[in-house]
Amino acid sequence: MRRSDNLTVSARSRVSVAMRGLALLVLSLACSGCAEWAVFKSYPAGGEVTLDGQVVGTTPMRVQIARSQVTDPHSWRIAYRNCEVATGMLQTDLAPGRIVGYVFTLGILALFRGPDYIHPVDVALHGGDCSPGASPSSVDNRQQQLQQRLDMLRDLYRRNVISRETFEHESMQAIDAAAPAAQ
Repeated sequence: MRRSDNLTVSARSRVSVAMRGLALLVLSLACSGCAEWAVFKSYPAGGEVTLDGQVVGTTPMRVQIARSQVTDPHSWRIAYRNCEVATGMLQTDLAPGRIVGYVFTLGILALFRGPDYIHPVDVALHGGDCSPGASPSSVDNRQQQLQQRLDMLRDLYRRNVISRETFEHESMQAIDAAAPAAQ
């Protein structure tokens, strides 16, 4: 009889652990469904994001918005150095795929995801440090292309494929062509 008592206690403890695990899983899934994510991206990256008057971080980033506030109006602002500030309102829409999911899961999906979603915010900032010619990546790319062109000309000259005059002339043309774009 004592052996059966041990088995009963052991079985009860396993069921108890399983129930706790299940409860934790359900709770974590329910909490993850309590919010939607607003996604903010900008070019150039690193813009300061303000949502409803509160600074929330820098781009690229995601911000949680409570499920009950998804359809409320939310203003956003993205500022970067001395560029023009981008502003707007978060746009929401009905997610048809979620409605279909509600039907196929007999409403279980509705416990975790609301019917609305938030459109991502993706802006290209202009002016100041944000103008296309001032982009650090495009300047670096042009400098890299110039360096490759000069290296190629130098290699051709060293192998006596081109004359000194051609080397100097082509090098000056490459430098002149890159100079206005790099400024």
